[in-house]
Amino acid sequence: MTRDILPLDMIDLTIVVMLAEGASLSQVGNHVGLSPSALSHRLTRISDRLGYPVTQMVGRQLRISDRMTRSMPHLKAALHHWAKAQSVISRDVGTMRSIGIARIFSGWAEQFLPDDSGVDQWKIVTGTSEDIVRWVRQAQVEAGIIRTDHGLAGMNLHILGHDPLLAVASPALVSHLPETMELWPWIGFNQHLGHGQSVNRALVESGWMPIYKFQVDALESARVLAIQGKGIAVLPQSMVSNQIREHRLVEVPVTSVIWPKRAVAALYLTGVAEPVWLPHFTDRVSRYLNHGQTTGNG
Repeated sequence: MTRDILPLDMIDLTIVVMLAEGASLSQVGNHVGLSPSALSHRLTRISDRLGYPVTQMVGRQLRISDRMTRSMPHLKAALHHWAKAQSVISRDVGTMRSIGIARIFSGWAEQFLPDDSGVDQWKIVTGTSEDIVRWVRQAQVEAGIIRTDHGLAGMNLHILGHDPLLAVASPALVSHLPETMELWPWIGFNQHLGHGQSVNRALVESGWMPIYKFQVDALESARVLAIQGKGIAVLPQSMVSNQIREHRLVEVPVTSVIWPKRAVAALYLTGVAEPVWLPHFTDRVSRYLNHGQTTGNG
């Protein structure tokens, strides 16, 4: 017959985890606000609920029982998630913010959201630039990060800066590249999105028809393949600046081509109040794109 086990609450979990980590009974009692007798009664109740002792005497000291010790990783994980859930539900619902980020920027744009001060929560959605424009117009998100060369009638745009595209590869791969660029292992990007269109247009205008080409649908995938030495990827400078500094990637000299620059923007509907965090956000991204890094903590 299966025994029904009554659930433990957050105080129960805190007590057993603290004892397992070596805290004394007085330390545990002070932390959870229980007197010694109340704490002893609580431990007895936990044992009754579980059906086995949660503590045992080792010499003259009270320790967590061996059986409870085996469950400790799960209990610690449960306590962590419970505390996180309580933190979320205790916040003011009105502080939820939502932002849409086009896939071509999702690999790096999220890091520029205002720091979580314990007040704002962020719901981030990704899609194509066209998706983001539609969601903003329908007020499904407060703002969106997209390319600015789509001719967005009736939209206010905050231009953040220009982010040049670089051809990059692992240093080991560059030393083995053949003379003919058509034989280079290019990592292609979805041609239906802005980044892929820019890169493919540059290749066509230069008269190149690569023989070897990997097709990926995310910039992060292209960066990983480039680092692994699988091919050459054309990526935003802001996305690979750290890898270049660390010598994990190097720029590939591509003659006769000036890689197109992309402008990005935070956009919001005309006539709708500008989110209070938007100027701060645009300033951080603009400084990053212009100088390769943000300054300060804000």
